[in-house]
Amino acid sequence: MAKNIIVGVGGTGAKTVEAALVLMMSGMVEGDTYVGIVDQDLANGNVARTVNMLANLRKVQRLWSNTDHGIEWGEAGPQSIFNTNIRPLFADDDEIDVVYRPNTEGDTLHQMLGRGLDAPQEHLFDMLFLNDESEQKMKLNEGYRGRAHVGSAAFLASLNGTKNKFFEAIEDICQKSQGESINIFLVGSAFGGTGAAGFPTLARRLHNMRVPDDNGSAKLANASSVRIGGLLMLPYFMFDSPEDEEDVVVRPDELLPKTKLALEYYHKLLDLEDSDEGDNARTFDMFYTLGWNDPFPLGYHEPGANEQSNPALPAELVSATAAIDFFRKFNQLTEVEETRVHLSSRDDQAIDWGDLPIEAADQREYQARLGQLLRFCIYWRYIFAPELRQPLGGFMQKYNWAQKLAGKSHADQAADQMEALQDLIRSVQFWATSIEEMAKRSSTSQYLWRFGPFYRSNDEPTKPVLLANSIDEDTWAYGFDALIHNARDTVAGPPAAIILDNLVNASPQPKHSGIGKAVVSVYENCKIS
Repeated sequence: MAKNIIVGVGGTGAKTVEAALVLMMSGMVEGDTYVGIVDQDLANGNVARTVNMLANLRKVQRLWSNTDHGIEWGEAGPQSIFNTNIRPLFADDDEIDVVYRPNTEGDTLHQMLGRGLDAPQEHLFDMLFLNDESEQKMKLNEGYRGRAHVGSAAFLASLNGTKNKFFEAIEDICQKSQGESINIFLVGSAFGGTGAAGFPTLARRLHNMRVPDDNGSAKLANASSVRIGGLLMLPYFMFDSPEDEEDVVVRPDELLPKTKLALEYYHKLLDLEDSDEGDNARTFDMFYTLGWNDPFPLGYHEPGANEQSNPALPAELVSATAAIDFFRKFNQLTEVEETRVHLSSRDDQAIDWGDLPIEAADQREYQARLGQLLRFCIYWRYIFAPELRQPLGGFMQKYNWAQKLAGKSHADQAADQMEALQDLIRSVQFWATSIEEMAKRSSTSQYLWRFGPFYRSNDEPTKPVLLANSIDEDTWAYGFDALIHNARDTVAGPPAAIILDNLVNASPQPKHSGIGKAVVSVYENCKIS
């Protein structure tokens, strides 16, 4: 079994981690997975949404364990929504500490590197970085604003200290994982600030930590078992020009030139490494890139902080498959393969399960597992949970079919657990419906799922959808049956009527307790056939 570590560098990296979390919730990865985000903009809305999804998952796992209404995870089946051991990279137990911030509050590049320099050094510093608020004196607390060269310098300066939260966490995992494969996957953008600056810096430092020195020892314990994968995101969305022309931000017309420079750098980096002798030359054991021909329009522009909360986009689901592919290929200790580059390109504006850049044999599994998770979310939220909340019937306090399946339990008996599960379901549903809505707005035909009546469009750019709080039974059944499709038009999975019949006639799960019995039953019955 392997130890997996996924690190999103910058806002784009965080959004890919968000998509990867959903895939991992559906049971796509075995073993322990540690989740980390590297972002200078601690208040970034993209980061906050990903952290919140992980917190919801951890809360559900904690509250539904070892209680009167619990799930025995070992008995829940390999595809259970809960049967995934996902942990925050920087903390154990119930504490959620996911984000590493390279620079401290109030830092500027001048404060970090430009003070006390001799005249020749000062002149060189001024040649490399503009001596104004756009570079040397730019506040770093809300990210690097698309200036990768500023970010790289600040990033390197932050890594030179004797103690570093990020690398200490990696070292600790390696130390405790002797004899196991350790897979580290980094994802960032080639066109932003933190991602473009941090992605190569972190990758090369991690690689150097696993390379033996002249004495044959490496910084990382179990270094020979450490694999490094990387995904570089090319421009796939487009934002509006800033209202204030004086804002220190990256502008739409700068995306492609910045990406071109970044790709030239990576080409030289990888070409130089591949030309050296020995396996230790390669930073990445597997390397992926992903772009999108027609960028998704976001319809707004924010420099950072909470206002920068870009909706989930189809490209991030595709990019998340790279992380899953990497983890699954190195699930056991194996020989290092050639560095490979996976390029995802589109011939048209349609995306289907068969278009995901994964092995053909795995495409059916992706649809089955993710489809089951999405069907469960819809069935539980709109049908089963409301039934559990119904008052007991008659003077003899009779239980309805859902309450009987829950071991004759009522939702009020597990209010905190029900709320936690509802929060997790809403976060998954918001992610999936945002992808569907943003595909429509870009004229992309999206044949992965169709949430139809379960949401409506919203004019707020950072929240493009409003989830339905309730829905009539006939509309719900029609929408549920059409949720997941095969080959663009064939419904996948048993229809709502069959599931209802199965659940009404099912006996409570014997190995779980209370409402936990019902959670497992509903999930199993929502499988894709």
